[in-house]
Amino acid sequence: MNVSSASAKYLLPSQSCCSTSKVGLDSFSKSISLEQADQLYPVKIVAVYPRVIDTRLQTEIR
Repeated sequence: MNVSSASAKYLLPSQSCCSTSKVGLDSFSKSISLEQADQLYPVKIVAVYPRVIDTRLQTEIR
């Protein structure tokens, strides 16, 4: 299970590093999931999007 965020889909100014890392994590999760699909004992891979978590970063973004 990978923890992503809405910043992977909803881009904001000055958040390029955060958004890029989350998009990469999403793509990695999807790729691994595809690779696992044809395995004898596949591992389920997912990226979850939690609700907004009140952090200093979120305060600065708002």
